[in-house]
Amino acid sequence: MLPHQKHKHRHSYSSSSTSSTSSSPHNGRPKKSYGRLASSPSTFQLHHFAKSDDDHDGKFKPKRVSSTVKINRQMKIIRKTKLAKYGIPALYLILLIIVLSSIRSPSNYPGSSWLPSIFSSNGLDNSQLPDAKNELLEENKEESTNQKQFPYTADVSVLPNAPFKHAAETTDIRSTVILYYHSISNYLKTLKSQPKFENLPVFQFNWKDWVDMKDLQPLIEEKPDCFIAGVLGSNVRTEWPGCVDANLSGNKEKDKDKLNFYFDHPASEHESQFRLNLRAKTYLYSVAPNPSSLVYLLKDLALISKVNENGKKDVIRSGMLEKFIKDKMQNDDMSYQQVINGPINIYSAAGEIENLLNDKIVKDEESIGSLSNAKTLQAQVDLPISKFEMTVDKKKSKLAAAAFQSGSQQYFQDVLIQDSNNNNFREAYDWRFFKKTIDDESTRHQLLHQLIRGWLQMTNNLGITTWLSQESLLGWNKNGLLSPWERTAHFDVPAEDMKRLASSFNQSLIIQDPRDGTGLFLIDVQPYYMERARENNGNASPDSIDLRFIDTRTGLYLEVNGLVKSKIGLSVNEQLVGSLSADADYLTQIGLTLGSDNVETVGSVGKILNSGSGQFYHLDQLSPLKKTLFEGRLANVPQRSSQILKGFYGYLPSLNQFNGFKFVDHLRLWVEESKCNYVPLEDVQLFQNGGSSFIGACHDEDVWWNYVRTQQSTLYRFKEKSAVSETGDDSGNVIELSNNDEIPSLYEDYYLNVRMEVLNKVYGVELPKLDEVDLNARSIQHVG
Repeated sequence: MLPHQKHKHRHSYSSSSTSSTSSSPHNGRPKKSYGRLASSPSTFQLHHFAKSDDDHDGKFKPKRVSSTVKINRQMKIIRKTKLAKYGIPALYLILLIIVLSSIRSPSNYPGSSWLPSIFSSNGLDNSQLPDAKNELLEENKEESTNQKQFPYTADVSVLPNAPFKHAAETTDIRSTVILYYHSISNYLKTLKSQPKFENLPVFQFNWKDWVDMKDLQPLIEEKPDCFIAGVLGSNVRTEWPGCVDANLSGNKEKDKDKLNFYFDHPASEHESQFRLNLRAKTYLYSVAPNPSSLVYLLKDLALISKVNENGKKDVIRSGMLEKFIKDKMQNDDMSYQQVINGPINIYSAAGEIENLLNDKIVKDEESIGSLSNAKTLQAQVDLPISKFEMTVDKKKSKLAAAAFQSGSQQYFQDVLIQDSNNNNFREAYDWRFFKKTIDDESTRHQLLHQLIRGWLQMTNNLGITTWLSQESLLGWNKNGLLSPWERTAHFDVPAEDMKRLASSFNQSLIIQDPRDGTGLFLIDVQPYYMERARENNGNASPDSIDLRFIDTRTGLYLEVNGLVKSKIGLSVNEQLVGSLSADADYLTQIGLTLGSDNVETVGSVGKILNSGSGQFYHLDQLSPLKKTLFEGRLANVPQRSSQILKGFYGYLPSLNQFNGFKFVDHLRLWVEESKCNYVPLEDVQLFQNGGSSFIGACHDEDVWWNYVRTQQSTLYRFKEKSAVSETGDDSGNVIELSNNDEIPSLYEDYYLNVRMEVLNKVYGVELPKLDEVDLNARSIQHVG
């Protein structure tokens, strides 16, 4: 029994066991007190005396009365008093509390967040289980809530209930992921001891565990409605378009953690960044749907776990935190206070999963962690035409056309921003996850770097074929990196893989490999995907992009298109014709025919492909795909990249000065035009011979650090280009690649750096030394 339950019971007993009799001078006899429940049976009963047949001495003895008769007699007395009106309902309430307390006890329901086998047989899931009674938290409440000075540096992660101010007020994604890792490890251990155990974990989910909601805390506490919230971000109280009143119940305890207003759709008018941030956060906090699944990236693994569709319990209410603490206390022989005060390590948690999976306890594709170690890399990836065929879904096509004709908004919505000077503009951030614009180009590139690496690792681990397209291909062609001025990046996939992404992974939340960072990415496939591609007609669907891969903490995203086999008779754009030979015989050979109006159309050969964005390719331009490195990760590029880039961009790939940047050959980097006006020849030669110097890096600290971070990745691309120049043939892989050739993340984790700065400036937490950070970064490569 929990301490607080004992207290309730003691209170109940003392209330119901009070007996009293009040004396009255009337007739000199005590006044009867009906309806008082006495503390002893003798005062509760009415005694009848009778002469016993066996008692020849004439003494009287109490007559034995059955318990049923006693109760009936007492009920007659009680009905005549006010106790019938007030006492009996109170007794029922007390009994109900006692019963519920015993039912909801954590001794009856495990504190883990995934469905145990004892409940699965009854068809229950987590949404039907009562909230976990966090016994350990209650027992240590007074001691644990006393906030202490943080004894570690700002890079150290602790549990969300740790007795430190920043732990309560900020969200550390690493601690959330560690708790989910722990539940996965427990499942794998169960599977190891019980090979026939088939119940996959079903996780509870709450967005506040994954996105920092600190900006909402004052609104949760004060609970303004839409009318009052209209003053936020404004000089006057004005109506906030799209605001929805939550109409809370008025019960303080029930509404304690709720907002009194929220938004359920993007802004239709331009708003300040402050308002757009609150719009996004209230949506996620109050009404956003849960992800369909969680996909954890670990080396060559992709672990997939289900998410309770309707559950909104966080890591505390789900019991996940309590389960972690109990296991830690038991397995490591630690006290409760030692656990919640101590550091936790995401790499150790990830390593435990990897070690369990290396035992090959998971074998089938339906189980968690099914897609384990990748096979030996193929030098090239063939793309049969069958991967681009798409069966017509008449219902989807009809709905897509109707959506366009009705003037429906596009599915994907960016933010409409109004700055302080009332200038209006549109920015490429998904409205649901917008926080603020990332104006610094270096910072934005770091964020896109993590997005790109997340996409490439995920598709590789899940067996999805993808390759660089448009600006991604252009950046790779120059130095193996995305160009610094780009605000997003494009990738293509075959129709077959786009269909698989839509059916199996749409709305999945991707948790980045901790060795790469703490990124969280959402796969979002629009409902009419590839309808534009199939018809090559903008009227076929409101959206041209099929999929977004979204950074859930900034709103930045990658754009992905599916390619489909083009219908015979479709008009082909100039981009494709420009990238192919002008020879008429060759055009006929590859399946293009020239019409009377000099417009090329798709012929009967059937090897022309197109996307919903209007790009056309010949299959032989793409297949077989070549292996390379992009942003340090293994990637695929089309077979005839140079032809494709020429058709798309003309002479742009050969330019060394563009958009305010110039390409510096010895650094293999784009730098701002105002920098690197003079570099001594000896320093240039030093770089060319494999050395480096601060002077040679334009005597600029930012350029120097960027070179240090990217030199391995850009050097690989330089060697590729040199090999092609020597042979004059770029039709195959000029350098063999394996998984071991991948380069660790080129940049520090942006989110962790921001978190450390906040902890240092706001909470006074000490920053780690630079050499400690470097040591941690190096150790990441060898974990697990």
